Amino acid sequence: MPPANATDAVFSFTRAHAWAEAQGMRHDEALGWAWAEEWRARAPVVVRDCLLAGMPGSRSIVRMGVGGLTCEGELPADLSGAEMDEARAAIALWTPRTTSARFAEAIRERFTPEEREAMDEPSFGWGGGWGGHAILGYEEPLRNGIGALVARLEAAEEAARSGGADDAEMDWRRGALHVARGIGDFIAAHADRAEALAAEADHPDDVRHYAEVARTCRHVSRLGARDIREAVQLLWMLHVLDETDSPGRIDQFLYPFLAAERGKDDAQRAASAMPVLDALWGRFVACRSWNVCLGGQTADGRDAANALSFAFLDLQAKHCREAPNLSVRLFSGSDPALRRRCTEVIALGAGMPALYNDDTLVPALTDLGIPLEHARNYAMNGCMQVDIQGMSHMGLEDGELNLAKCLELALHEGRSPVSGRQVGPKTAPVASIASLGELKEQLRLQIEHATRLLTRRANLFQEVIAASAPHLYRSLFLADCVGRGQDMKRGGALYNHGQFLTEGVANTADALAAIQRLVFMERALSLSGLVEALDRDWAGDEPLLQRIRTCAPRFGNDLPEVDALASEVVRWYFDCLNTLTTWRGGRYSGGLCTFTRAPGYGKHLAAGADGRRAGETVADSCGAAPGRDRGGPTALLRSAAHLPQRLATSGFCLNLKLSPSSLRPDDPGSIDRATALFAGYFGLGGQQLQVNVVDAAALRAAQADPQAHAGLIVRVGGFSARFVALERDLQEAIIARTEHGL
Repeated sequence: MPPANATDAVFSFTRAHAWAEAQGMRHDEALGWAWAEEWRARAPVVVRDCLLAGMPGSRSIVRMGVGGLTCEGELPADLSGAEMDEARAAIALWTPRTTSARFAEAIRERFTPEEREAMDEPSFGWGGGWGGHAILGYEEPLRNGIGALVARLEAAEEAARSGGADDAEMDWRRGALHVARGIGDFIAAHADRAEALAAEADHPDDVRHYAEVARTCRHVSRLGARDIREAVQLLWMLHVLDETDSPGRIDQFLYPFLAAERGKDDAQRAASAMPVLDALWGRFVACRSWNVCLGGQTADGRDAANALSFAFLDLQAKHCREAPNLSVRLFSGSDPALRRRCTEVIALGAGMPALYNDDTLVPALTDLGIPLEHARNYAMNGCMQVDIQGMSHMGLEDGELNLAKCLELALHEGRSPVSGRQVGPKTAPVASIASLGELKEQLRLQIEHATRLLTRRANLFQEVIAASAPHLYRSLFLADCVGRGQDMKRGGALYNHGQFLTEGVANTADALAAIQRLVFMERALSLSGLVEALDRDWAGDEPLLQRIRTCAPRFGNDLPEVDALASEVVRWYFDCLNTLTTWRGGRYSGGLCTFTRAPGYGKHLAAGADGRRAGETVADSCGAAPGRDRGGPTALLRSAAHLPQRLATSGFCLNLKLSPSSLRPDDPGSIDRATALFAGYFGLGGQQLQVNVVDAAALRAAQADPQAHAGLIVRVGGFSARFVALERDLQEAIIARTEHGL
């Protein structure tokens, strides 16, 4: 056993790992041991005012997590002088071993100086560096318990040893077993704490409360849940150890425990379960948990919505907060009552739930080679990324490419006008380009080059993190890592595809449409002359800028000529991306969502032929550039639906901003109109829709007096947030979105 002070929370991982290495443990086993010891060192959290025990809270200097092996550079302020010296020494020792340090060194070894310089170009895009989200398979541990998981791992280890498994597999299996045992110990520690509090309590209600928490935690530390309270407690504990990521289809895997209560119908069961469900939702809010997914279909295609689907929507309506990130899956067979309830909750103004269309996403996943019954079990995690619950590790996300930057490169022979770097391949000078078709060919070459370069970088990161930081915990709950004896980071899951996002679709299409009209149709100026105006940031060319802004066709207004250009550019991107493979052993696909990055991408772009000045934000979804959709919400949705959204498997996000006067929770007519509008978009093939119900006046008021508007929630880019907490440029981008009426 490690020395007694290894349970010190600040140094738990560091000291436990050093002890494990001293005992001769190999890489994965040492990590697994240290990971479990870090959990054992955490102080159990049991409080009087919550039915659920447990909260996240590692203070370890070195730890394992979503980002891989990380080393915290910011030290806790309450360390003593000797502890502070030890912490600094630990950081110095561990920093070269972290995932980020190893990735940086691998990039220097695997890429040429020219490639590294190109990848450093601001607003170009990125690949790798992020460990990704996951959606665990909760059904089995909730049903059979942690003890059964440990027994399964012990049996698998013995079978592997008897079967002559190699050292690498045995190392991983031993590490995974340490982690599984640590889960049970972590939960049991909360039972111990609750029992101690029950013994100390004076009031009978407090004694009963702590005793019930102790009983629940003691049972689920080893055995499967017997009722909804135990199921929710075990779910919460597993969620805490997953760094409160994304629970996925919570209404599906919790429903059997709700239905097990006899003598009541579903509505009565949901009502009696509401206290523990409310406690769970409160914890989700407090810990900024990510994606909760409701509704959708069963494996055989039936409507999967149930009483819990409506109960969780009711909780979102009650709390109306920015977390958790709530999503609802809809399809042609969805209950109309569910569709209407979603709209009613959206009308409350927190930007949730986001809506997803099974009729587009499920075929997109089967096109990727995922069997239909598994594709129907998809869920969102993080902001809007798509995974197959308990079966996949599909990047989430592996990288991102800015199409507007690719057009900028195509207009400058592959060189960035911002930095002067040769970022893309050297293509033809604009003076030699005689048609829009020739320009589009230059753009296609830039897109394909960038896609291949950045996915190579992403694959290198996948290789590095697999070696340095296998995710032993998540692998326990993803089929079929245990059966294969292979970590999720190393391709152990059933599905190991990758997801690369793209941005700037509307800006690119608008620019091509303006060039087509002004340069090649009207002959108002040459392409060289236009590029010179862009390089001057329109200085001295104000009439030309205003002509582009007022007369050129704009994506988002149901105009076939510009919608076709947008569709063509998106197809080029996916046609290239879908031919590329991940290091993990799957295929690349992707989606579109800028999260918070739209202003940052724009900040490092030169002026654009779409009428952008240098530094202005780019489009923040698959919709129009900010403020350019003037044809009404139906026109915006029709343009977006024109894009080949079935090619995307990672959330093809569309932001829609509706005025509060046009969608009110107390106005049945507005609810009906909005519900029909959303259904119409999905009927056209739209994949995702996220709706802000807010006006510019309220947002400006919040900027002027943040304290008075601290509770104002807005949808940003795949998630909701308090408006006053956002950076000013992001606030301005949200204000600039067109406000539509119904």
